Amino acid sequence: PPALAELCLAPVTSFDASTRFVITPDAAGAAPYTSGQRVELVVGPQGGAMIPYRVRLEGAEATPTCIRATASVTSDGMPAMDEQQLRLRCGSTLRVYEILPLCPLPGEHPVTLEVTVEGLGTQRLELLATNAMGCPRGGG
Repeated sequence: PPALAELCLAPVTSFDASTRFVITPDAAGAAPYTSGQRVELVVGPQGGAMIPYRVRLEGAEATPTCIRATASVTSDGMPAMDEQQLRLRCGSTLRVYEILPLCPLPGEHPVTLEVTVEGLGTQRLELLATNAMGCPRGGG
């Protein structure tokens, strides 16, 4: 989830027709993720595997500072869902982590990341997640 300092209280849910959003890797100005792209999982100190990403608005006449987003990630047929209000800085969030339902064993694993921004729609990505280090507690 986002750091508490990046949460916001008044999300914008109505946008002009030219506004769209993209889901990018965790790097300022990065190109949007594409289906089939490889993503390195981050394993947290409590053993959870996470996909880091950012949400970036494009084409907005006036850039809001807060949006409401719902994200789900599915790995090995198991879904996990999260709803959050995200602060935007210059049209982009900082790093957001979506926690996988289980920490996969080392190797590559297909995962689905679906992000809905209220008022803008939904994007679904089929990614190939790589877990190079494994999980501290042996996975699962």
